[in-house]
Amino acid sequence: MSDALTDIRKDSELSQLWGRIHQKEKEFFEGPDKEKAAELQKLWANYYYSGSGYWSSPNRGKALERIALYEKYLTENCMDPKPLLVDQDPGENVFNIRIGAGFIVNSGEIESYIMRKIYERRDGIPVYYSNFRIKISVEEVERVSCAECPDFGDCIGTCNSRNENEYRQRRERREKGKIILNRRVTW
Repeated sequence: MSDALTDIRKDSELSQLWGRIHQKEKEFFEGPDKEKAAELQKLWANYYYSGSGYWSSPNRGKALERIALYEKYLTENCMDPKPLLVDQDPGENVFNIRIGAGFIVNSGEIESYIMRKIYERRDGIPVYYSNFRIKISVEEVERVSCAECPDFGDCIGTCNSRNENEYRQRRERREKGKIILNRRVTW
């Protein structure tokens, strides 16, 4: 058991690692090469082995899938880009959200967006301990399938959007990722 400050530090480290992965994947997608793929495999392995923080924990299923995708690129010089495409920024004020048992599981993305917009409107003036009225509009709602799901975790088994073929492919990649991860002693 760890204390809250240690867990909050772990949250920060996990967030920083996630940011590095996101940036490196963007660079990879703009100009794929084997060096970038190998670096991404290492980053995803680090993410996989990261501990849970106070509010967050690594999505190990997604990490295993990504390790397998980059292994395919390294060995066959090709890969299915669809799982990477969904993580690219879907656009301004567009979010992929995951609904749990009555709550938004990945609400941090939305909170971050709202805070950024408030800061922009206030010209960077601190907004702590303040109240604001904001207007939110939901213009489109589209259920995504497994191939488009931004969070491939264990809970996907109960997902109503599940497409059996896409789910099977992602499960297979995750299993390949486990084999690759266990085969490598050091990254």
